[in-house]
Amino acid sequence: TGIAIYEASHTNTVIINNIIGSDFTRADGIGGILGNGISILNGTSVTIGRAGEGNHIVGCGNADLSPGTDTRGRGIYIEAGSVDIKGNVIGVDWATKSITGTYGNDMSGVFVGNGTGTAVTAQVVVGGTGAGEGNVIGNNGFGHTTIPRSGVMFEVSNGNSSVVGNYLGVNESGDAIGNRQEGVTLY
Repeated sequence: TGIAIYEASHTNTVIINNIIGSDFTRADGIGGILGNGISILNGTSVTIGRAGEGNHIVGCGNADLSPGTDTRGRGIYIEAGSVDIKGNVIGVDWATKSITGTYGNDMSGVFVGNGTGTAVTAQVVVGGTGAGEGNVIGNNGFGHTTIPRSGVMFEVSNGNSSVVGNYLGVNESGDAIGNRQEGVTLY
């Protein structure tokens, strides 16, 4: 995993302007993250990206995953906590927001759950209505063919989360940058 928060005592954590799975120029998706780009297993008031200060998350995972080991390879993995995800570029080129090289993450771009199908306690907002708050999420989920994966996936929805104002499977110019499955999945 590139960045991980494990303890509930972590409050008001801000994760911005990081490059995960790419070189420092953001021009080459080099991968090398065998886990998730960002994992939030607990925490209160966690911010992942802001308008103009988003993270670039690409190339995460391991295409050799087998069933039962499906908690790796997501751009962002959230198991619990209250999390805002805004202004990030997940699975595609930073500058052009296009599919180039091997930028995609093996699994979903954003995943909320724990990989077991049981309910999790998480309040997640993906995107927003303000300028620059939407995420660009595309080209994810091509690394594993038997485990469900989408642009944004809620394994068990608790009714306290929302997805609004994002580019899912398409960039700001309208170019196709599709994810392997749906843009948003409630599983």
